[in-house]
Amino acid sequence: MADDAARYLGFAFASADLLFELNSGGVVAFAVGAARQVAGMDLDAMKGSAWRDFVAEEDQGIVEAFLGGLEPGDRRGPIRIGLKPKAGRKLKRYGALCACRLPQMDPYISCSLTLRVLGEAHGEAKGKNGLHTSESFAAIAQMVETPETVSALRQVGVDCGQGFLFGRPEPQPMPVQRPSSAMAAQR
Repeated sequence: MADDAARYLGFAFASADLLFELNSGGVVAFAVGAARQVAGMDLDAMKGSAWRDFVAEEDQGIVEAFLGGLEPGDRRGPIRIGLKPKAGRKLKRYGALCACRLPQMDPYISCSLTLRVLGEAHGEAKGKNGLHTSESFAAIAQMVETPETVSALRQVGVDCGQGFLFGRPEPQPMPVQRPSSAMAAQR
């Protein structure tokens, strides 16, 4: 299997907001996705950086054990890890980390990271049995249509959004035509 095909197979098992590949030294060799929102750095800056550059210090031991124990053919996760705060922000940021070490890509480890944001701006949401907490939610602004809206949202700590400013809706696919009962009876 070609390296690129194996890489994408690994990402299929570990997909999320940010996909990255680590070399044997724990350095990011490949990255695609929302690096700025999740890891707090541009994709170009992320490539060549160590995973420790975006994982909170208190969780680096957990991540080291999690990644270090992966054998070729193993898939692990998700585990919740703290992310380093973005400059000028007070929100606690967490991610759900998954990893896959494909034998044909050894020693590289394919990883995915899904952002979770906690903080006063998001409040707490608890169910009767305590299963629903702010850890389950991230604020995603809807109907973002102007650069001014983006600026206003960033000032209040919301850095995820969707709307016409980022992309128009795609047309709906045509529905699948089912054979009529008369056609089905002729079979």
